[in-house]
Amino acid sequence: MAKMDRLDRRGSGPWFVVAVVLLTYFLYSLTLAVATMDDCGEGMGREWSYWPPGWECQRPAGYLG
Repeated sequence: MAKMDRLDRRGSGPWFVVAVVLLTYFLYSLTLAVATMDDCGEGMGREWSYWPPGWECQRPAGYLG
């Protein structure tokens, strides 16, 4: 019989775990971006922050408040 060392492997490798973590972070960030897209209000600029994920509202030019 042929050796089946590759098929007898148990569990997932480190790349699988990294891929699951990255996919989870991407889906969480996408959901957060869509859900909070209008939190900055009208006329406010916004920029996406990767860590922590979320919108950063920017003040309009000339805003002193």
